[in-house]
Amino acid sequence: MPDHEGMPKRRPRSPDPAAPLTRPRPRLGHVAAPQVSTQLRDLLEQQLSETSSLPAAEELYALLVFAERASRRIGDARLRGEAAVQRVLLWQWLREQIDTHQLRAVDDARAADVEWVRLVRPLGVESVPGAHNKVRRMRADEAVGADGVPVRRTPEAVSAALAARAAEEAEARVRAQVALARAGSVLAAARSMGAHAHDLLTDDGEGEIDFWLGEIEAVLAEVDGPGAGTPTEAQVSSLSACLSQASQRIRALAKASAKAAAGTEGAAAALEAAASITG
Repeated sequence: MPDHEGMPKRRPRSPDPAAPLTRPRPRLGHVAAPQVSTQLRDLLEQQLSETSSLPAAEELYALLVFAERASRRIGDARLRGEAAVQRVLLWQWLREQIDTHQLRAVDDARAADVEWVRLVRPLGVESVPGAHNKVRRMRADEAVGADGVPVRRTPEAVSAALAARAAEEAEARVRAQVALARAGSVLAAARSMGAHAHDLLTDDGEGEIDFWLGEIEAVLAEVDGPGAGTPTEAQVSSLSACLSQASQRIRALAKASAKAAAGTEGAAAALEAAASITG
């Protein structure tokens, strides 16, 4: 066998600093914290003789501290253990919420032009670089890759994840703007169609065109009703479909009967607008 003594040991390959974690950090996932908190409080209330200072279930931190101090006063060992398990769960749940809310506080402070030096002590570090590093680690714990896997605590991984998130948010804003613009066009076309319905060719002998115009009127009544607010995606989609059906049938009837589809310029413009929405 070859003698390997004296040969330098091979260094393990360093992972790509931006690569996703192969073993994601374990987290609780969904926890019905209000329900668990209420169960813990009920247990304490039933087992303790003196509960005048027992905090409400909503005062989670105070309730957990109270439960810790009162633990030995729970006579039933099984229930004492159950209360302890609930405390462990709720403390872990709180721990997993802290970074999210502390990050929001940091972001609010920076948005208000608070200097990093003022955040050093509140973050529990000793310098401005330490504050930067702690916030970067917190963002790493918050950030996830495209596959939902948490990223590494490296500047490269965090920057890549935040850039991807920013791109997704930008795309979402563009989609929202496009949807808002389309909603405005659909509503304008629907109102115009309703206003000029009496000047459109609608007598198809079957009532189909009148039916679709009636549907447009009904949806508009919902959209413009008191307290209706912004039209929903379903309402805009419904109006678009009704405009399509009505405009197609009116044009088909005009072609079959050799009659004008619209009796006025306004009605013609309304029909054209309806067709452009669906075309």
